Amino acid sequence: MRRFLILLTVLIVSTTSCLSLKIKGKKSKPSKYVEEFFIDQGIMQYFIKPMKFKGKKEFFTVDFTFRDSISFDSYLTANYSVFTKNVVKKIDSAFVFVGDNKIKFCCSKRMFIDNYKKGYQIRYTSNITLNELSELIDNEGKIVLYYNGDEHYFLPVKKTKTACSVVKKNIIDIIILNRTE
Repeated sequence: MRRFLILLTVLIVSTTSCLSLKIKGKKSKPSKYVEEFFIDQGIMQYFIKPMKFKGKKEFFTVDFTFRDSISFDSYLTANYSVFTKNVVKKIDSAFVFVGDNKIKFCCSKRMFIDNYKKGYQIRYTSNITLNELSELIDNEGKIVLYYNGDEHYFLPVKKTKTACSVVKKNIIDIIILNRTE
C-alpha cells in the first residue's frame, strides 16, 4: 500500500509539473497589439491585431500578418472588415491615404459576409508592402473605401493611434534596425 501511495504521488507530481511548463521566449512589450510567433531560427511571424477606424455610420478594422524576413517591397497579408447596417456585396476598392500618398489594398478578395449585431460584416483579404505598412503606422492614415456607389471615409480611433505608435516603435523600427548595418 505504501509503495502504491509513493508511486501515485510521484505520478501526480510529475504530471502536474509538466502542465505548468511553458516555453520561455521573447516577451513582447506590444503584446496588447501584436502577437509574435517563432517560425525558424532568426524568423518571427507577427500578427498585428485589428485596428479600428470609425466612419460616419460604420466602422472598419484591419489586421496584418507578416514575417520579419520579408523584404520592404514584398507583400504582406492585410485582412479588413467593414461593419455596416447596409448590405455591401462588393467593395470596389480600398485605399489608405497618408498625406499625399495613396496606398491601395492590392488583390482584394472577399472572404465572407456575415451578420453583425444589427448589420453586416464584410471581410476581405488583400496585400500591401511592408514599406506601405510602415508608412501607414508612421502617419496613422485615413482609410477610404468605395462601395455602393459612394466614398466611405474612416479615421483611426484613439486606441488605434496608440497601437500604431507601439507597433512602430517595438516592431517596425526594430525590423528596420536589424536590416541596416
